[in-house]
Amino acid sequence: ADCGEYHPREVAVLNSAGLSHPCFSCGSTLLAGSTTCPRCEADQASFSSLLPFWCESCSDMKSTGHVGFECASCRTVRPELRNAAFLWKCERASAAAGGGPCEAWNPSWSPSCSCCKQARVLDIKHEIRARHSGRWTCGSCKGVNEPEDMLMCPKCDEGLQEAVACSECAEPHFAYYCPNEDAFTAASKLLKDMNLEDSSLLKSALQRGGSAAQ
Repeated sequence: ADCGEYHPREVAVLNSAGLSHPCFSCGSTLLAGSTTCPRCEADQASFSSLLPFWCESCSDMKSTGHVGFECASCRTVRPELRNAAFLWKCERASAAAGGGPCEAWNPSWSPSCSCCKQARVLDIKHEIRARHSGRWTCGSCKGVNEPEDMLMCPKCDEGLQEAVACSECAEPHFAYYCPNEDAFTAASKLLKDMNLEDSSLLKSALQRGGSAAQ
């Protein structure tokens, strides 16, 4: 609709039980209206990939709607998945890698590797994951790279991807699971036990300590 809101009739049709869509976290096929993925247990209740969305990061923000998990123009993930979508690293043995691990990165909703074409080994505890930050521009050659081109620019083999600030700890890093949050949670509990209500000073100190260690 021109107002940017979904018409109730559209919502009813797209959430009908006869339609299916992939899980954003593992790629399993789910029936429309599913609230939890039975394979990876990811919460699906807050959005539907079948409903259109308007990109907040590129010039197509209001000109057209997109469906799926990311903007078709700039590959920024849809707003509901901004902190939930991720990239996973393929660890399958690959002939192209000389028998070693493939090491290609893939979006979280992909059930197989786009490089070696092998099925994904879904292991939530041990799968290597990084945040999905959309396309990025190399600081050395100014080339535009895909989200799967993690860390180093494949065009010049020199430019490094710049990490963005984490929504949990405010420190720049690529990790999907914040490496600083566990320490902050434990420290916050300690402060609470000491009857200190304001933990902002401690969090600031932890952030400064993390920056100094880098």
